[in-house]
Amino acid sequence: MNISGGEVGASFIANSGSTVNISGGEVGTSFIANGSTINISGGIVDGSFDALSGSTVDISGGNVGGLFDAFAGSTINISGGEVGGSFDALSGSTVDISGGTFGSRFDAESGSTVDISGGTFGFDFDAFNGSTVNISGGTFGNDFGAFNGSTVNISGGTFGFDFGASGSTVNISGGEFLLNGSAINDITSPFTLADGDVFTGTLEDGSSFIFSSLNSDSLNGVNLIERFVPTADTTPQTIDTASTLRGIRTGQTVTVQAGGELGDNFTAVGGTLNVEAGAVGSQADVAGTEVNISGGEVGNGFTAFTGSTVSISGGEVGSSFTAAAGSTVNISGGEVGTFFDANSGSTVNISGGEVGTFFDANDGSTVNISGGTVGDNFDAFAGSTINISGGQLDPFFNISAGSSINFSGGEFLINGSPFNDTSSPLTLSTGDVLTGTLEDGSTFLFSNSISNNLNGVSLIETSTPTANTTPQTINTASTLRGLRAGQTLTVQAGGNLGGNFTTADATLNIEAGSIGSNAQVVASEINISGGTVGDSFDAFAGSTVNISGGTVGSFSEANDSTINVSGGEVGTFFDANDGSTVNISGGEVGFGFRALSGSTVNITGGTIASNFGAAGGSTVNITGGTIASGFGAFDGSEVSISGGDFLLNGFAFNGISSSFTPSQGDVFTGTLEDGSSFVFSS
Repeated sequence: MNISGGEVGASFIANSGSTVNISGGEVGTSFIANGSTINISGGIVDGSFDALSGSTVDISGGNVGGLFDAFAGSTINISGGEVGGSFDALSGSTVDISGGTFGSRFDAESGSTVDISGGTFGFDFDAFNGSTVNISGGTFGNDFGAFNGSTVNISGGTFGFDFGASGSTVNISGGEFLLNGSAINDITSPFTLADGDVFTGTLEDGSSFIFSSLNSDSLNGVNLIERFVPTADTTPQTIDTASTLRGIRTGQTVTVQAGGELGDNFTAVGGTLNVEAGAVGSQADVAGTEVNISGGEVGNGFTAFTGSTVSISGGEVGSSFTAAAGSTVNISGGEVGTFFDANSGSTVNISGGEVGTFFDANDGSTVNISGGTVGDNFDAFAGSTINISGGQLDPFFNISAGSSINFSGGEFLINGSPFNDTSSPLTLSTGDVLTGTLEDGSTFLFSNSISNNLNGVSLIETSTPTANTTPQTINTASTLRGLRAGQTLTVQAGGNLGGNFTTADATLNIEAGSIGSNAQVVASEINISGGTVGDSFDAFAGSTVNISGGTVGSFSEANDSTINVSGGEVGTFFDANDGSTVNISGGEVGFGFRALSGSTVNITGGTIASNFGAAGGSTVNITGGTIASGFGAFDGSEVSISGGDFLLNGFAFNGISSSFTPSQGDVFTGTLEDGSSFVFSS
């Protein structure tokens, strides 16, 4: 029977002795080969394929759905095409795979034999008790399991993260075996990978491999079999198209240029990898390798193991980059994604470029920052060493006790005042604000109130560039990241300052243009008459912020500062903190404005949105303006309302000589000094 087009319904049964050739069309679900021969070179065969005893199934093309079961006595030959997930090679079946693409979850059950010389497999390949799997090629995703009682012979192929072998017989045939960069001299005994070990080598087919606990690999009692491996071709290679190359070895050089593509799980043990353009897939591993990334894209999950040097000067590198023990990572340009891990024994040098959020400097790592931008949630854990002489550090920078943190620069201020005692490590107390200028002239600001956690920081006085105090005007996008003492900057139409801009003891005028989110000012004068200021604006330690126009996003905090609002718009969740004074005579203040303990708020005009709250310990004086519903004066606050025509539930209110607490359901109305009427309902 030949099927080359059209549709064939579900529950197709090919009985004993029959031959079915499928080159096109679509066959429905529940295909059963019962002692028949099935040749699939094209078309679509939907899921739930059963190959019963005596059947032979040859797949060279097409698309076969998931839930493929090879029963005892069946023979399956796959050289191409696509096969869906949940492939089961059951007891007594024989499966030969030389090509094709497979979905997740391939199970070699007890009594089955699976020979693999090619093909690409998704995650979760399992060899169960009593199965035999022979691997001489192919590409395997994450989560390969050689379970107790299985036999797995590996002489080729590439493997993703989480390779597990325990209680099984796993034979790895090849050479150039190294443990933590040193030759393994005794391969006569079963090999077990200890925590933190990096095991590398070359398989018989010339493929490089790296197994390490950092990749969640677990090898227990694996047999190493010394075999001849092909001589490495040391002629430099250029990749400018999609390539099947899976790795490089000592002495080899590979350069990826425009149009070039290297697939997932690329493994380099020794040699040089240059990425100038093009792309490298996810979960690339390198050990003892020089990697130079100046352009292109490198996928997620890149790991640099012992002896590797990775230099990033351009391009984009994905998230979950791991610098393992004995590696060095130099970042001078480009972009590196989130969740960067610097592990014990690694060194990371950042002099430029952008590094994403959630950078972890773990125990025993060294991170030197002299330039560039490092994103939010940088964590320096106990035992790490962080040397900072330049660059921009975004908010939420956390330093754990027991780490060694060194800031090199000058103009250090604590709460806006000079800090001259740099002989002892500094720990920020609650509410403290530390500012300064680094060696490269970059300004920085840290405060516990914005979730910075600085414990035992060393401030090292060094020379800093002389500040240019000539007033500056910008009307285009600018790379300027902050202002220093005595500087003045005016942002006009077309001007743009990026996020996390820091102003310390300086003057910033925003007449038009924009400034990004997370701007921080300390002991400075800020005049906003137009333009746009992003969310999470913070004013600290003696700053004065005058807002007469423009739009300010969520003004997250005013700490020990004076804020004057006479016009413009201020966004939601504005907090007036201890020591701050907020004067509102015009403009609009958004939802969720709070006067917190120790603050003073004077309202003579303007519009206050709903859910304005005066917390205990705050002082609020209201003589004008419009206040929306949801105003709350909480226990311990002092709220003064100046005006007349006071009515309580529609009746004249005479108790103006003493404090007043409305009861549930009361309606308090009146007219403020500026003539504005108000209605407060409890």
